[in-house]
Amino acid sequence: MSDSDSSYDQTSAYATEAVAVRRPDPLAGMMMVLAGVGIGVSLLLEWVQDVSGYDIFVPSLGRVGSFFSDGVWQPLVIVIGAAVLLLIGLLAFIPGKSRRVLGLIALLIAVGIAAAVLTALIDVDFDLAAFELGFYVVIGAAVLGLLGALKAAVTPPKRVS
Repeated sequence: MSDSDSSYDQTSAYATEAVAVRRPDPLAGMMMVLAGVGIGVSLLLEWVQDVSGYDIFVPSLGRVGSFFSDGVWQPLVIVIGAAVLLLIGLLAFIPGKSRRVLGLIALLIAVGIAAAVLTALIDVDFDLAAFELGFYVVIGAAVLGLLGALKAAVTPPKRVS
C-alpha cells in the first residue's frame, strides 16, 4: 500500500467531532437514593395519628386486585416507586454516556409518587395537621425524587473533542 492510496486516509469526518464521555451523575443519583431511603425510613414513622407507614402499606398489599376502587394505590405507588427510584439512583453512579432514558423513567415514577402524595393531601383539603412526621418525610422525599429525576433527564452527555 502506498502513501498516495486514498483508501488509507488517516483523517476522517469523525476525528473532528466531539465524543461523548462515560461519566456518573452523582448529584442526580444522590437525590434519588435519598428519596428512596427517606420513604423507606418513613415506613417506620407515623404517617397519620398512631398509624405508621408500614401499618398502611402492608394491608394495601393484600388488596392489590382492587387497586383503585379501594383507594389503596397511594401507599403502594409511594413505597414501590421509592424502591425503584433507589435502584435508578444507584445506577446513576455507574459511568455512562447519558442518563436521559433512566432519567425519564425515574421522572415518570417520581411524578407517580407526587400524584399519590397530592391525592392524599387533596383528601384532607391540604390540612397538614392531619399528618405526622412520617408523611412529611414522604412529601420531602417526593420533591427530592422529582428533582433528582429531572436532573438526570435533562443533563446532556459530556462531550470532549
